[in-house]
Amino acid sequence: GYLSTSRGVPTHAVFGMSTMLWKLLREEEPDYIAVAWDAPGPTFRHAAFEAYKETRPGMPADLAVQIPNVKALIEAFRMPFLEVPGYEADDILGTLVAKARDLPVELVLVTADKDTLQLVGPTVRVFSVIGRTGERVVFDEAKVRERWGVAPEQMPDLLALMGDQIDNIPGVPGVGETTARKLLAQFGSLERIYENLPLVSGTKLREALATSRKQALLSRELATINRRVPIGFQLDSFKRQEPDWARLRGIWTELEFSSLLRQLPRPTVQVAAEPARVLSDGAAVADYLKPLPAEAPLALEWVREGRAPEPVIRGVGLYHPDIGPAFFPINDRPPDLGDRRLIGHDVKFPVQWRLRRQFPLPRVEDSALVAYLLNSERMSYQLEEICIESFGEGPGPAPADGAPLDECAAQVSERARWVWRYWSHASPLLEEHGLKALYEEVERPLIPVLARMELDGIRVDPERLESFGTELERHLDNLTREIHTLAGEPFNINSPKQLAQVLFEKLKLPPVKRTKTGYSTDADVLAELALGHPLPAKILEHRTLAKLKSTYADVLPGLIHPATGRIHTSFNQLVTATGRLSSSEPNLQNIPVRTELGRRIRQAFVPEPGHRFLAADYSQIELRILAHCSGEEALIEAFRRGEDIHARTAAEVFNVAPEGVTPEMRRVAKGINFGVVYGISAFGLSQAAAVDQRAAQKYLDDYFARHPKVKAYIEGALAEGREKGYVTTLLGRRRYLPELKSSNPNARGMAERMAMNAPIQGSASDLIKIAMVRMVGALGSRFRSRMLLQVHDELLFEAPEEELGVLEPLAREVMESALTLSVPLKADIKIGRDWSEV
Repeated sequence: GYLSTSRGVPTHAVFGMSTMLWKLLREEEPDYIAVAWDAPGPTFRHAAFEAYKETRPGMPADLAVQIPNVKALIEAFRMPFLEVPGYEADDILGTLVAKARDLPVELVLVTADKDTLQLVGPTVRVFSVIGRTGERVVFDEAKVRERWGVAPEQMPDLLALMGDQIDNIPGVPGVGETTARKLLAQFGSLERIYENLPLVSGTKLREALATSRKQALLSRELATINRRVPIGFQLDSFKRQEPDWARLRGIWTELEFSSLLRQLPRPTVQVAAEPARVLSDGAAVADYLKPLPAEAPLALEWVREGRAPEPVIRGVGLYHPDIGPAFFPINDRPPDLGDRRLIGHDVKFPVQWRLRRQFPLPRVEDSALVAYLLNSERMSYQLEEICIESFGEGPGPAPADGAPLDECAAQVSERARWVWRYWSHASPLLEEHGLKALYEEVERPLIPVLARMELDGIRVDPERLESFGTELERHLDNLTREIHTLAGEPFNINSPKQLAQVLFEKLKLPPVKRTKTGYSTDADVLAELALGHPLPAKILEHRTLAKLKSTYADVLPGLIHPATGRIHTSFNQLVTATGRLSSSEPNLQNIPVRTELGRRIRQAFVPEPGHRFLAADYSQIELRILAHCSGEEALIEAFRRGEDIHARTAAEVFNVAPEGVTPEMRRVAKGINFGVVYGISAFGLSQAAAVDQRAAQKYLDDYFARHPKVKAYIEGALAEGREKGYVTTLLGRRRYLPELKSSNPNARGMAERMAMNAPIQGSASDLIKIAMVRMVGALGSRFRSRMLLQVHDELLFEAPEEELGVLEPLAREVMESALTLSVPLKADIKIGRDWSEV
């Protein structure tokens, strides 16, 4: 696959080499190691045969630019690098094998080249990774015979007869692997075949061999490895050395190989040269801070335990370069640090701890949030990983839960020092990348909002949950019986292997696609098979129910907090690449929306007695943002007039009067409207709207003909993404998409869909975050109403009945004025006695 850095530098070859060498070193632990390399320029084989390797295409440009990095990588691994002009890497390997023959070493040649199999012998094996499957095979003499039907030393003869396309070795026309194996089994070598030509059976074969004698002998010469390359050989010079860790880390950092960086041994953590002072009381804190001006900020790191609604902080590490590191153990109160700015990494937890104990909130900066805004594609924003990525070194991990405090002091004050270093490096980049306002006005003020929502949690009715669980179990039992009846035998429905056997062997349904291990039974396959047989549809239904049961019915009861009777989900601000929030333990954001069962799960979520739920939901927000971004008059006009946008699109695409639009037309139009936002293809639309592909293509063409500015906007977004390597939302949030330049059409197509959608979806997430921050400000302390959840484009509040009359217009006002666009924003508001009613 194609790989590149977020700046679009291609890296697939360096990544492949890095992974392979790293794996070899760790798993095989060789005593000696060297890398043989093809020298640039022609070799003795080109002199013998001009067309040698001619069919091999020249080195692609995106590979050529990586060669210096590959060489630097091999140097960083401290592996001897062998290349000799006029010879290939295989010849170097052959020469090493010849020279090491009498030494007490076992040689393993790591190569995918079948020529090298001729070198296999009692102390020589070839370790190959086979083709696309990535299967690892070690060839000894028996394995060579098993795979190619000849002894290792007969490999050049075999290749001379059958040829080798990869190296453009011609071989004998019309002789394939099977014939070549037969001939060698009978005669033993190329010479013997030609000495006994009349004994070869088959006129055609005899003639082919006779006319191609010169070519066959030349082919063998090309396929024979030269074992006399002029190269010195001192076994000791190949002794494996410790890699140059700093250099290796530097290369991998620059090329953004975070998965490999994580596996490197941790840089020996320099325990701070100055040990942390332990500040036992307020007087000691004041004394420590005395040399620091009141406006100077301070970096912090915490020893934390538990989670909402009972976050606990046991101690805090402090750092500023002018006063050094310190540690403050916490009994029940935080240290008094004046009203100076504090900098932390992922500060929601300490903010929550202060809110829970009603301590005032200081102004807190969050370096993890800065890292997220600078690049939202990372898998993790832990301090140690962010630092290793930025500086090639970093602190040790955070203290484990329950670690003794005296051991934590050095650890967390050292981490506070790294927080300071990362913040100093990264915060100026916010300004440079146009992200300062997004950080200051949206993301940072959201931290206390999310902390509060997690503390508040949402009430769940355990009896409703239980009855839902029982009902699901009954459903699943009935389905299982139906499935076994349809299959004509009981089998394990959750075993893909048994299911494949029932579908494809017993019921003889047509297999749709294969996997490495057999027939695929994924959702797409089952959906296709369901058109011709009732069983696959039941399997799909069974999977859906089983997933709901394991994700919600079985898990939610255990997540109800005994003291509050509520479920306290975690809202994650640093997870999605689009800027949307996600939630975990439990994930409340992907309860199925339109199904009866999803409704039943939501029914179990209820407000406190005397309260109601109020849900405020942005209507068609992504289409409104598309109208604004593209400046398409038809869309803007429709939204300003409050028309039904799907009916309007249907009237345009089907060329009928508005009153002539049928429900079917509106459904297709809805598919087009949302499809355009998600960069849908004719194939995608044909699936989503259940129309054939030709019709779908025509609908899309008609839509773009009627909406030229939408088309221009999409093309503009793609062009900008290709040129800059990223696209931005209305508020400047960036999404890096280096794959827009990929030569792999699948990766490129996916990146193009993201480039169309990310500015729209990202702007929608910016908008709902602004609404959340403003809603909490508007509720202030005058109201008892609380905001509990954010799901997609909806906010859920719990309000005392007497406040509903004021909360409804307030929520509408705040949400509809959160951003000023060229089209009005519209919030739909519903009130109910449980979450399913709103």
